[in-house]
This record gives sequence, structure tokens and C-alpha cells, in this order.
Amino acid sequence: PKRWLKEHEDLLSKPLHFWQYIVFFLIGIYGGLIHVGIGYFILAVIVLTVGHDLVRANAMKNVLILAYIPFSLIIFALSGYVNWKYGLIHGCGNIVGAQLASLLSVKKGAQWIRYIMIFISFVIVLQLFGFLSPTFLSSFFNLN
Repeated sequence: PKRWLKEHEDLLSKPLHFWQYIVFFLIGIYGGLIHVGIGYFILAVIVLTVGHDLVRANAMKNVLILAYIPFSLIIFALSGYVNWKYGLIHGCGNIVGAQLASLLSVKKGAQWIRYIMIFISFVIVLQLFGFLSPTFLSSFFNLN
């Protein structure tokens, strides 16, 4: 876990290997097609193979995603697959969340980001196993 918290000079001083370019390329394909969870993949590669800490890696991840999202958006919009109402609501929430996360990560550092990532991963696992579905929650809290 400490590997995520500080930069690793030994990795940063080395040039990227061919396999790292392949991994970034494959992540790019996944990001263009599906996008869901792409930030975790980018963070993992930047931290574990390139050597940056979570704060720098997160900043780099955001720039990378910002660079390719307009192309995906144009393709899906021209095909009629964009719900603009939901997208704008999501975008506004994303802007607010990004501002808060940026302020807190600079103020509190990589340790804080690590705890948030663990929490979000836990919530995603619960959701994947159906524990956060509306059906499960309504039956659990007897909301029927």
C-alpha cells in the first residue's frame, strides 16, 4: 500500500518500456469503448509502473481523460446515444466533485486519496454483488 503514497525515483528515472505503451494503448481502447472505471486502470498503471504518487497520478489521469473524452462524446452524440439531460447533471456533479477532490488532495495528500479509493472500491463491490440495487435496498429496509 505504501507504494501508492510516495513517488519512486527509481521508476521515474527510467524510460517507459514497450509493454507500458501497449498497456496504455489497451487502456485507451477500453476507455473509448466503455469508459466505466477507466480512472482506476490509469491510476494503477501510472502509480505502479511509472512511479508517481497518487496526487500526481490523479492529476495526470484527469488530463488524459480530458484529452480523449471529447472524441468519444462526438462519436456517441452523432450516433444519438447521448442523453443530454443526464449527461449535464452528471457533468455538473463531476465538476463539483473534482473541485472538492482537488482541494482535499492538495490539502491532505495521497493518504486521503487512498482511503477514498478503498471506500469507493468497497461500494463498487457491494453494487456488483447486488447489495446496493433498488430491489435489495427496498426489501432490506422493508420499503414495499
